[in-house]
Amino acid sequence: MYVRLNRFRDEKILYTPHAWSFMKRDIAPVTRHAFAFVERAMSNRCTRILCMSFDEVRAAKRHGIGLDNIDLVYTGIAPDSVSERSIETAALTLNPVTRIHIGYFGRLDYQKGFDILLNAIPLLREGLHVHVFGAAVRGGVNVQSDDPRVTYHGWVGPDDTCRAMLNMDVIVVPSRWEGLALVPIEAMRAGKVLVVSSEGSLPEQVIHGYNGLLLRELSGACLADQLNALSIEECRRMGANARHVFDHAFRADRFFKSLMSCYENA
Repeated sequence: MYVRLNRFRDEKILYTPHAWSFMKRDIAPVTRHAFAFVERAMSNRCTRILCMSFDEVRAAKRHGIGLDNIDLVYTGIAPDSVSERSIETAALTLNPVTRIHIGYFGRLDYQKGFDILLNAIPLLREGLHVHVFGAAVRGGVNVQSDDPRVTYHGWVGPDDTCRAMLNMDVIVVPSRWEGLALVPIEAMRAGKVLVVSSEGSLPEQVIHGYNGLLLRELSGACLADQLNALSIEECRRMGANARHVFDHAFRADRFFKSLMSCYENA
């Protein structure tokens, strides 16, 4: 608000909402409307608005923010040679796998749907093990740490996250809302199948049955059903497809090119 209100003479201003504040589901309706009013009033105080997903663009339209100065730029991250070698090794491995490892990466809170995962755990079939990487930062969910089917690893840094994803077979993202989630992009880079909610921008990242699965409803029972139906062969097939999606849509060089185009056009 400070930058847009001052305008700093005639400089061009590019604004990234990074998920509109009025998209949050854990605030009162009157607060959402207040946030929308402010964003709508400020939308003409910048040269361009850079949205990170179609869901964010649709949310802007629903709340009366004009689309004339909005650009869509998908986030991208750098490829990882270690991930590429791991994917190739997995494709050549014929040894039978007796356990499927499920990874959850992120805050243990309401937005990220950690409670959905907790509700699914008692319904999981034998042979599935859940690994939780993250901590309760705000609005945390009570953690039940005595279940033998779950291992809590705590908060880990970027390098450890990358290595941990390579050891998983499937990554779950049961979020209630997302501007554009980074965890699915990291998982696709690692060549891992995704099981995600159908909320927010997540359907823009996952093609059901190709590089992952979309939950029909946001519940523990539905999440458990999808995980119970997965085989290691399907995990590897869809994981390879996930890497294909990453290479064609979410690489850093593509992101930088789109971003610089927005700057140049402004």
